[in-house]
Amino acid sequence: MALFTAITGLANITGSVLFGILADRIGHRPVLVMASGAGGLACLLIVLFPSLWTVYAAFALTNLCVIGYNLSSGILILEQIPRERLPMGISVNAMITLCVSSIVTIGGSWLADHISFVAVFLIAGLSGLAGAVIIRSGAGKAADAAGDSIKLET
Repeated sequence: MALFTAITGLANITGSVLFGILADRIGHRPVLVMASGAGGLACLLIVLFPSLWTVYAAFALTNLCVIGYNLSSGILILEQIPRERLPMGISVNAMITLCVSSIVTIGGSWLADHISFVAVFLIAGLSGLAGAVIIRSGAGKAADAAGDSIKLET
């Protein structure tokens, strides 16, 4: 149990410093892509290489996923949404995050009870990797849409 606490602390410190530097240099969208990819990779490692040491590595990667999300998701919203629509954008993000988290928790519990934990990790891993691809591919489109929205309002 103490090893999980140590992994959490080290992953949080390392992730905060690393993702903070990267966000300053390359932006918040790439940090979200890396964070989502880390979460997806963590789950797939559990499926492909089930062992105690894989669980430790996956735990560190999921901590990196959470750190990257906490650091960059809110700031990305601030950067992408026009100021006058910002309160609604933040509210919608919070609502979607809470609803999806609740649904995923219930669905993951059901899958673990009725199928297996492997199914939970497989779906979570593929979802994390798909999220990384979606965030990465949406970079130009979101910036263009935000720019067009600002142009129309001025």
